[in-house]
Amino acid sequence: MRPQVFLATLVVLVAANISVADFWTTPVPLTEVNSSSAEEWSPFPSYDGLTLYFARVLSPESYYGKIFQAKRDSPSGPFTVVEKVPGPLNNQAGHVLCEWVSPDNLRMYYHN
Repeated sequence: MRPQVFLATLVVLVAANISVADFWTTPVPLTEVNSSSAEEWSPFPSYDGLTLYFARVLSPESYYGKIFQAKRDSPSGPFTVVEKVPGPLNNQAGHVLCEWVSPDNLRMYYHN
């Protein structure tokens, strides 16, 4: 079912001579989230726009990727708090990456 919806949408965009790029704005680096000593991967914003989940890999504290969260007070404001996701999640051996949070913010799925 989803591929048909996607194809129908693509046909509408092509028929209207609109590219998907027309919907995107110029990217802006999140300097308050990006680290100069590690790599940030797989960002996922919460549905309310107040939290950004991402993996930080090759950091000085851990070779393995761990999941972090950045928080802000409003969906368009700057992120003011950046920290590892609390609890036992990041205590697992190996990489903890590719996070996805349910729309109700009650479940997180990830790769380990």
